[in-house]
Amino acid sequence: MNYIKKVILKNFQSHKFSEIEFDDGLNVIVGNSDSGKTAILRAIKWALYNVPDGDSFIREGEKEVSVKVIFNNGASVERLKSASKNLYILNKSDGEEMVFSGFRNTVPNEIMEASGMFKVNIYQDKETIINLAEQLDGPFLLTESPRTRAGAIGRLTGVNLIDDALRNTLIDNRSLQRDYKKIFDDIKNVEEKIKEYDYIKDKLILRDRLLEIHNKIRTKKERLEEFKNLSQKLEDCKLKKESLKNILAQYLHLDKIEKDTNELKLKILQCTNLKNIFELYSKNISKSHEQKNILLRFNSLDKVILICKSLIIAIKKIDQYHQTFINLAFIEKKLEDGKVYLKKFENLDKLTTKDKQLESLIDSLDKMNKSFSDLEVLKNLISKEKYDFESAEKEFNNRVCEYQSVLEHLKICPTCFSKIDDEVIRRIRENI
Repeated sequence: MNYIKKVILKNFQSHKFSEIEFDDGLNVIVGNSDSGKTAILRAIKWALYNVPDGDSFIREGEKEVSVKVIFNNGASVERLKSASKNLYILNKSDGEEMVFSGFRNTVPNEIMEASGMFKVNIYQDKETIINLAEQLDGPFLLTESPRTRAGAIGRLTGVNLIDDALRNTLIDNRSLQRDYKKIFDDIKNVEEKIKEYDYIKDKLILRDRLLEIHNKIRTKKERLEEFKNLSQKLEDCKLKKESLKNILAQYLHLDKIEKDTNELKLKILQCTNLKNIFELYSKNISKSHEQKNILLRFNSLDKVILICKSLIIAIKKIDQYHQTFINLAFIEKKLEDGKVYLKKFENLDKLTTKDKQLESLIDSLDKMNKSFSDLEVLKNLISKEKYDFESAEKEFNNRVCEYQSVLEHLKICPTCFSKIDDEVIRRIRENI
C-alpha cells in the first residue's frame, strides 16, 4: 500500500522551509493556533490535487513556492510555481524523472497514478477526498445528508450498480416515451398535411392529359410545317416545269444535228479547198488571152460555184443548228434534273396530276422529236448537193487534165507567156 512518508514545504504561506515526516497508518497534525497546521494540509492538496487555484499561498516577499511529497516506495511528486514557471516534477521509484507543464487546473494522470490518492465519487458525481481531513471536517459521511450516505454505502457494497441501472432505465424510458409521443405527433401532422394534397392526384391526371395534348399539337405542327415545305417545293416544281416547257417549245427540230454537223464541216472544208482551186484557176485563166477557148470549155464550173454557195448557206444553217443542239443538250440535262427532283414527291397525292402533266409533256417532246424528220429533207438535199459536188469535182479534174494537156502542147506559161518545161507544168498542176 502506498502512503506519504515525507512532505517538504518551501515558501508556502507561513512555512519558509518545513519538512514533515509521516508514519504508516493514521497521522494527526496538532499544535497551537496559527502555527501552520492547516497550511500543511493545503500544501498536500495543492501538490496532489492542484487546489486551490492562483498564487495567494506564496509566502510574503517570495517569488517561488514548491511542495514536494515523498512516498514510501521512493517515488516523489514536486509541485513548483513562480511568475514564469508552473510545473509538476515526478520522480518515479525506478529513478525516471518526468516534468509536466501546461496542465492548467487539472492533474496529469501520471501524478495521480504515482500517488494512488484519487478523489472518490460517493454519490451522483460528488467527488470527495477520503485520504485527508481538515480540522473542522466532521466524521466521514455523518455530516452528509441521508440520501448521500445511502448512496455512498450503496457504492461501497455494489448496490449502486442496480440503482444506476434502474435510474438509467427510467431515464431511457422517459426519453423513449418523449420520442414516441413526438414521432406519433409528427406522423399525425404529416398525415394532416398529406390530406391537404389529395387534389394532386386529379392534377396529375390532368397534367398527363395536357402533356398528351401538347405532344399531339407538337406533332401536328411538325406535320403542318412539313406539308408547308412540300407545298412550297411543289409550287417551285410547277414554276420550273413551266420554264422547262417554254424552253422545250423553242427547240422542236433538234436531233442528230451533231453528227450531220461534223459531216457538213468536212464537206465545207472540201468546198473551201475547191473554191481556192477555182479562184486560182480563174486568176490564171483571166491573165491569158490564149486560154479563152479553154475557159469556154469550163462553163459548167458555174454550176460548181452555185453548189458551193448553197453549201456555204447550208453550213451557216448547220452552225446555227449546232448551237441550238448544244442549248438543247443543256435543257435536256436540266429536264433530267427536274425529273429526279420531282421523283422525291411521288408519295404526295397532289403530285399525281402533275406527274401526268409531265408525262404529257414528255409525249409532246417525243412528238417534237418526230418533227426532226424535217431535218432528213435537209440531209437529202445535202446528199444531192454532195452528189452534184462530186460530179462537179470530177468534171473539174477532167478540165484540169485537159488544161495540163494544153500546157504540155503549147509549152507556154499562161501568166508570163514564157516557155515552160514538164517540171514547171507539174508544179502548176500541183498548185491547182
